[in-house]
Amino acid sequence: MQSADSTHQLSISVFGSPQVLLDGEPVTEWASRKTLALFVYLALDPRRHQREQIAPLFFDTNTSTRALANLSVLLSHIRKQLGAHFVSADRHTIQLASDQPIEVDARLLEESVDTFDLIGKRLTRTQLTRLQTLVDRYEEVLAGFYVRGAAQFEEWLALERQHYREVAARALGLLIDGYTERKRTGDALAAVRRLIALDPLRESAHRTQMQLLAMQGERTAALAQFETLQSLLWDELGVEPEDTTLRLHEQLAREGRGGLAMAREPKARRNHNLPAETSAFFGRISELQQIDQHLTHPNCRLLTLVGQGGSGKTRLAITTARQCSDRYLDGVWLVSLADITRTPDVIAAIAAAVGMQLQGDPSPEQQLQAWLSQRELLLILDNVEQLVDVGTPELIAAILQNAPDVQIVVTSRERLQLKAEWLIEVGGLAYPATRDEATGAFPAIALFEEQARRLDADYRVSAENLPHLVQLCRLVDGLPLALELAASWTRSLPLPTIVSEVERGIDILSTQLRDLPARHRSIRAMIETTWQQLSDDERTAYRKLAIFRDGFTREAAAAVARADARLLTRLMDRSLLIRDAQDRYRRHPLLAQFAVEQLVQDTALHNTIAQRHARYFAAYLNRQRQAMERADKPQLARLRLEATNIRVAWQWVIAQRDRKLIATTWRSIYLFMLDVVSRYAEGVEQFQNGLACLSHPTDDQLIAALLSRIGWFQLELNQLDAARAALTRSLELTQKHDDFELQAWLGARLPIVLLWQGELDEARRLLDSTEKIARTHPDAAVELPVILTHSGIVFDQAGATERALQPLQEALSLARAANQITTAEVALSNLGSMYHQLKQWELARSHFEEALAIGRQYGNLRSTAISLHNLAEVNAELSTFATARTYAQQAHRRFQDTQQPHYATMSLSLLAEIERRDRRLITARRYHQAALRLAATLHVVWIQLHALEQYTRLLIDEQRSEEALERLLFIVDQQATQVQTRQSADASLKKLRGVISAERQTQMQQRAKHQTLSAFLSTTP
Repeated sequence: MQSADSTHQLSISVFGSPQVLLDGEPVTEWASRKTLALFVYLALDPRRHQREQIAPLFFDTNTSTRALANLSVLLSHIRKQLGAHFVSADRHTIQLASDQPIEVDARLLEESVDTFDLIGKRLTRTQLTRLQTLVDRYEEVLAGFYVRGAAQFEEWLALERQHYREVAARALGLLIDGYTERKRTGDALAAVRRLIALDPLRESAHRTQMQLLAMQGERTAALAQFETLQSLLWDELGVEPEDTTLRLHEQLAREGRGGLAMAREPKARRNHNLPAETSAFFGRISELQQIDQHLTHPNCRLLTLVGQGGSGKTRLAITTARQCSDRYLDGVWLVSLADITRTPDVIAAIAAAVGMQLQGDPSPEQQLQAWLSQRELLLILDNVEQLVDVGTPELIAAILQNAPDVQIVVTSRERLQLKAEWLIEVGGLAYPATRDEATGAFPAIALFEEQARRLDADYRVSAENLPHLVQLCRLVDGLPLALELAASWTRSLPLPTIVSEVERGIDILSTQLRDLPARHRSIRAMIETTWQQLSDDERTAYRKLAIFRDGFTREAAAAVARADARLLTRLMDRSLLIRDAQDRYRRHPLLAQFAVEQLVQDTALHNTIAQRHARYFAAYLNRQRQAMERADKPQLARLRLEATNIRVAWQWVIAQRDRKLIATTWRSIYLFMLDVVSRYAEGVEQFQNGLACLSHPTDDQLIAALLSRIGWFQLELNQLDAARAALTRSLELTQKHDDFELQAWLGARLPIVLLWQGELDEARRLLDSTEKIARTHPDAAVELPVILTHSGIVFDQAGATERALQPLQEALSLARAANQITTAEVALSNLGSMYHQLKQWELARSHFEEALAIGRQYGNLRSTAISLHNLAEVNAELSTFATARTYAQQAHRRFQDTQQPHYATMSLSLLAEIERRDRRLITARRYHQAALRLAATLHVVWIQLHALEQYTRLLIDEQRSEEALERLLFIVDQQATQVQTRQSADASLKKLRGVISAERQTQMQQRAKHQTLSAFLSTTP
């Protein structure tokens, strides 16, 4: 029980099931339904009641004394439940305490309706919103509530239900009038439909619905509503509709849409000063929806559209205002503040826009506040950024305080920092991420083409130029003004040249058009306007932050640019930075170009910041080495976000010939290029650049290290001769210095090059000697799983598949124990291949699936693609062709993404084989043609032979046996043919020799000896 002197908020809902909230918490477990019934009775009728008058309501008894005693018990229960202070009672009377904060939903609705009816004027926007909120809560009073043994209470409740049903009907009528006056026909229809549901026989409501439907152009629906009313009146009352309704129906049937107007159509009035449109409006569907949601929210009084110059904030605000002008009884008014720098001039501009005459006394601000306080309107305050620090936000706050039915939309490059402010960030228009997506459906593309056609009506972006337009959109991040300025050059420059100029700098993005504001005639002028409004410390920080590429974290900004969170927030508020979903800060590309210009002008500062940037990311990358080695997926994802910063840092290290940083960072850069971004050609280039910095004899070990990684990248690219030369030279240097760790690394990988070049014995010898080093020297032991994995591969290529299982199984066990995730994945993949060759399909599939899970875990495109390729092969063997096809297509896309054409060739051949087995021979031929064309460009003999052998299977199915025979005889005669390819070719030859005569076979044998591989590849149809 609450203490007598405590103050608490009591809320009572009688619409629907009764609910009582005490300080926001529901009151439950009432002593009896009669206790709750008495409390609700007192809540709905707050007068003072005589006890002997209300006791019979709750107790059906002939003894008044007993009824009064029972009533006292109910009162006691209420006091125990809520506290004595909520009920005022003496020996003769009872009432709900009038001095306590008690809210009853039914009484609130009735009081509002009585007040609005008494005023007799149109409802303001605030009143309309409040009334709608109250009506939304309406349900039948105490729906489903019943009290046994209280017949008089039930009679009273029936009367109350009828009374509040009529109150709700009056409220709905007010809403219908208010919405209709604002031409919010949809809201008016919703209200009238609810009114009809409340009182189906209210004929005037049906007429209103017919009129509203007609106004929306739904004449058929309006006529159908008449039929519904007519049937209802006849069935329920046996009468026809009133003459007024019949005349309305006749008018509808005769005139249709356009010949009917609402009886209460508001008189014509000037309700906006919005400029006429002179160009099409593109996109912004989501932004328009978001703005509409905000403006219809009862608590949104101030909405700021914030974004950098040229993003289209003004056009977006005007389009919004035009769409919702009828919602405001006193209209929407655009106030341009671009050339205003003083708050007194803001007051004058607002007054002029809304048509108000300022006079002598009181002050202009007081006059404006008083005038606005009597109006319901929307103000669009355009271009406020230069007024943020001169008192204009305070003026806006005062208007919101004193004019409750005024809403304000602000456009600004900087937020106002007001408590009432709601924000929407306005960025560029949507544009395609790739050429394949590029269509006019993207607003950025459509805007550029429309602007270009203003200069040349026949202008079209050709398919050849489409990638250039996509690149332009990316360079300006869809900024509307930049696209318009770029399009203005299409009369004199081809699109590729325009794009190249934008890549070089922002000065081409300018125009001499006289009807554009001066601030919008060039991107440079627009940015410099913002630049001049920054404080000295903001300019310095932004200049330093230019060193970052593709965004940065708060920690990086603090370490490199000495920019703290407070400063970053200020730059965000000025639309110079955006914080994305990954909690990183980024800039618009054009702002980034401008910032770089500002940084490089100060050579000393540039060098200092570049050095900090390089050292920060070198240290950051080194800290992540273990994460890369153990394939920590979240960390790898974060590393990918920093890819451009890491590249820039490494390039600076190379440019400065910083041997110390090269020595401490090369391992991490290697892992980053190999496993994080899978960029092998770039890895060769970056390490070769590092190599060029080293020439001193003491650099031999570092040279050997860089050569080792260059060789491995070249192997991944199938540049076998170059890879062999680099790895061999690295091994020679390493052996001079007894660097057993690197020696083991090289001895594990050089054999793969030897294997691919057909030197199996040399590969086996080198692996055996390297395995001894790894088992002897602790520093080299880390490479033992890789050595064993490659030993298994060599055994397999030598035709000893079962012999290959033992080293691969040991490799997998060691890799798992050492948590060498990527090495375990390679071992799993190769074990799966062994089981595949042994036709142990389920074992093969389980190993491939586990390898695929690891590849996906850390996002390595190459290893994931290999596992997908392997799974496709297994499913093809099992004749589950749809699954095999999906895996092979996914593998091929990833091989293309990692720029590994040798693997892409094999995946095309696999797709062809899947289609051949599925008897889709035309599709199979197309894949074979693509595979052989790609193979011809590689100059990797074993891959070319593999692709050719795969093609012979299709020739056999097409009954082109002699063509197949000639190619197969050639394949088995080549030293570079791999074991699996040779075995497959032999199997096909065995089949053909049974159908082709011995004489013809001899002739084909002689022809094959005089053919070349390139000839076969070039003559394949």
